[in-house]
Amino acid sequence: FGMSAPVARFGRLGPGGETSREVTQRLNDQALGEVRRPVTVVPRVDVKLDPATYVWSLLTPASHRFTVTLTHGARDTTAGTVSLLLPEGWPPVRPQPFRLVREDERESFTFDVRAPRGIGRDSATIRAVARDSAGREYEAGVFTVSYPHIRSRSYVVPAAAEVGQAPVALPRLARIGYVRGASDLVPEALQRAGLPVTLLDARALERDDLSRFPVVVIGPRAYEIDSALVENNERILAYVGAGGVLIVQYQQHQ
Repeated sequence: FGMSAPVARFGRLGPGGETSREVTQRLNDQALGEVRRPVTVVPRVDVKLDPATYVWSLLTPASHRFTVTLTHGARDTTAGTVSLLLPEGWPPVRPQPFRLVREDERESFTFDVRAPRGIGRDSATIRAVARDSAGREYEAGVFTVSYPHIRSRSYVVPAAAEVGQAPVALPRLARIGYVRGASDLVPEALQRAGLPVTLLDARALERDDLSRFPVVVIGPRAYEIDSALVENNERILAYVGAGGVLIVQYQQHQ
């Protein structure tokens, strides 16, 4: 499949060549009326690797976990092995068997990866691959962007992770409080770097003792999407007044 939404190819119309049209499915929605959705071509085995980017600290060597998720696009059984392709010289990780029986069946596999000893500041690419019993390889996944105000679009992404190694010095903190912002994946990135992050939900903002956190971080645009944060802003200010450290990321003015 290609990198854009699938299209239907028609024969020649004369001296001008071919014409292309998108293949769509028509549905009848009782509230919206006729709805057209593009038909997406999917692989027999869809492969996704998480996380897609990773920063490792050379000062705290440890194993790092990756998750490979397989989604079955066929109605008959597909069996084989899923593995990670690591840079040359890296300690190998053992492949894992898979068996997918139903259409849209999904299964996830975890792998713990270590960089070789003595590695310096560098970057590397880790790839995931699924091989079925017939020897066919699958190394990409289909992602779909779909919102009510735009037409759905699907695109293909290789199952690969970009890893950067650097001498990252982490602060010695027992815990970090974090209020998630809009489309905010920063807390997961901090956790992967080795920092002890605790997500603060509405109950925590209203009732928890915030002084147990040496640092509280507010995610980007969190004040727009989290009403509990707005309602408990006085508690946040009291936390700062008592000596707490507050880091507020980008916010839009209301």
